[in-house]
Amino acid sequence: MTTDNERFKVILHDARLISLSKFQMAQAIFGATNADLIALGKEIDTSVGLFNDPAVWVSPIPFEEDKITTFMIEIDQCDPNDLPNFLKLMRSFLTYLKDKVMKASREERRSNTITDFNLKVLDSLLIAQRNITGRKTFFKNQGVDLDTNSQFVPLQQAQIPVLAAYRSALNNNQVQSTESDVLIFKRIGEGIKQSTVLSKFLSFYGMLTNTMKSKLPQA
Repeated sequence: MTTDNERFKVILHDARLISLSKFQMAQAIFGATNADLIALGKEIDTSVGLFNDPAVWVSPIPFEEDKITTFMIEIDQCDPNDLPNFLKLMRSFLTYLKDKVMKASREERRSNTITDFNLKVLDSLLIAQRNITGRKTFFKNQGVDLDTNSQFVPLQQAQIPVLAAYRSALNNNQVQSTESDVLIFKRIGEGIKQSTVLSKFLSFYGMLTNTMKSKLPQA
């Protein structure tokens, strides 16, 4: 399936124009008060209207260009005097939009939506990193430069790839965080912030790395 939203917008716009043109031809023949056409008009507004929601376009929308093009050709070539066939074609197209394209769009959005607890863990990790920066300044003022400290540098080098991998897993919902995860990382962050002794700070720093590593998805 294609996932080019700009391309899909153009195709959907063209399909709507072709459908509307044929719909108006049928109205001219059978009258604007025809019950079947009134019902179809409401179905068109409902189905196409689903794509008016800006949230729909946030994630890539999977669609089959050849399938939609086929519908467009069939609707364009449909005899407006043959109302049953026109109604059948239009409803098949609208069903495709609702049950295939929109369903795929919802599934794509669900897969790309970060869970609430994952967002909270990401926030806790950000706070922890800010606290680490604050402790670096604190210890530097005490005469200890952590960026050159032989105890800290290896710990920092070990944490960098783990932090990157864990953030990626959280952002892509490869892990499903819980309230306990949020509380644990919040507590570690507080421990880092409150550390005034180097050994205690290094302990919490290593704890942060090890805890993140334990949460990574297993290969």
